[in-house]
Amino acid sequence: MSKLQECQSAQDLAEALDTSYKKIAYFYYDVDYSKKSYYENFEIPKKNGGNRIIKAPVARLKNLQKKLSLLLDEMFVPHSCAHGFIKEKSIVTNAKKHSRKKYVFNIDLNNFFSTITFPRVHGLLISKPYCLNNDVASVIAHLCTIDGCLPQGAPTSPVLSNMICRSLDRQLRRLARLHRADYSRYADDITFSFYAPEPFVNESIVIFKAGSGNYFSSAGDILKKIIAKNKFSINESKTRLQDRFERQTVTGLVVNKKLNVPRSLIRKTCAIIHSIETFGLVLAQERYIKENPNSKARVENVVFGRILHIKNVVGFESVVYKRIALRFNQLNISRKAPLSSGKNGVVSAKFCNWVNRRCWVVENNDEISQGSGFMISDNLLITCAHVVGSTKTVEVFRAGENTKYEATVCYTSSNPHIDVAVLKIKDAPGAFEEFHYKDEAVILNAGETLTILGFPKYKHDAKNVWINKALLINQVITASSTYGYIDKELYAGNSGGPVLSEDGALVGLVIKGNNDAAEVDDIYVDHSAFLSFPDVLTCVKALKEKYAI
Repeated sequence: MSKLQECQSAQDLAEALDTSYKKIAYFYYDVDYSKKSYYENFEIPKKNGGNRIIKAPVARLKNLQKKLSLLLDEMFVPHSCAHGFIKEKSIVTNAKKHSRKKYVFNIDLNNFFSTITFPRVHGLLISKPYCLNNDVASVIAHLCTIDGCLPQGAPTSPVLSNMICRSLDRQLRRLARLHRADYSRYADDITFSFYAPEPFVNESIVIFKAGSGNYFSSAGDILKKIIAKNKFSINESKTRLQDRFERQTVTGLVVNKKLNVPRSLIRKTCAIIHSIETFGLVLAQERYIKENPNSKARVENVVFGRILHIKNVVGFESVVYKRIALRFNQLNISRKAPLSSGKNGVVSAKFCNWVNRRCWVVENNDEISQGSGFMISDNLLITCAHVVGSTKTVEVFRAGENTKYEATVCYTSSNPHIDVAVLKIKDAPGAFEEFHYKDEAVILNAGETLTILGFPKYKHDAKNVWINKALLINQVITASSTYGYIDKELYAGNSGGPVLSEDGALVGLVIKGNNDAAEVDDIYVDHSAFLSFPDVLTCVKALKEKYAI
């Protein structure tokens, strides 16, 4: 028995919600019984035009409804054909079962949430299988409705709508099975799909209008009767039948041959990224607001959300997703799209140009040595302590550029296990392109693919940074530092280069390369090690504290 089923009074309900009855009563014993002051209305544009009114409860009521939603979830078992607002289900699981079908038939329910009224909610809760106390059910129904129906925007509306629709789901699945069809529901979006050709598609579910082709159809009489019996109605303007020779969509996803996102979404996402690349973040934001005047979202958040949506549909290994995610990760934005550990080792020209602008050659003319470095925020150049040695200034430049700069060694770690030096370019003409990073450590797993950048055995006519893909084979944590080990040999000159995860995040600093075999006299020299980036940040923090940067 659930906590709600154990409640025998409104006072018991208040205790189950970890509050007092007085606070609960405040929200439904209103003078005019409207409760409108407890909700904030706002509009969001619909995909097909018009606006959708969202009624968002005030914070105190919202917290109560969130607690109540959890208690309702505790006693409710969703129907297997329901996919909306259910844990571990989504538009992806809803659309997947309708892939590779001859016909896909979609219908929408009219005014879905507003059709679910106070009496229906109260009647549901006091009936089997829930059998709640009448007073408890009444209080719950009052807390979860406004103007006598469920508000779209309240935390309790999703679970209550699924509870109301469980009988509908059961009847429609039975109808689908009877006529060899598949059925699913996502909120008010109902879908049937068929393997059979037109003559064998039963008119109980869908009626083909004679001489009109597949674009004109209507719901069958039995289907209409089931929906009407459950006190819903069909939105005829959104009824559509799609055959396999046209684009079949279910909850916004293409399902013809495999689950996919519409091409228009890919094009729009790439267009936003191009806008940021071309005009910068500020101007791209202005352009986005001009094209979407009702939106208050940040353009970088919009494109990031789109990319995550594409990933959830097509998966990490999709070539399209990888291409878009890598392009996004090369923007000057701290947020990065996740990428899997692919092993094809292919890099694009854009990626080469991106790392070329951020990686530096470090030459120590006093000790005749050369290493690598990379730029982070505040125009700080990171390299290895053993690259700069005891000198106070070194020469730095980027591959393929004639301009060389003098850099001051601002900090070298006194800890022999943290091989880090921090440099600052003298008379810098402005801010240089940098690698963005997060302060917290990035979790790496053995077998993950990493990108190693740097300038091993640098030749002065080289035009690009050396890019190598390697697998993480081990990590060692000591009292003062964390080391990672890869499956590739790193050569002299690569020391000080950055190590990136597959999504472009900084995860380490190359600390020791492999000298020529004849010169190796220490069997304990690490030939394939990097220092974890949080250890590098410790040095940066120490420098900033020392000079109050």
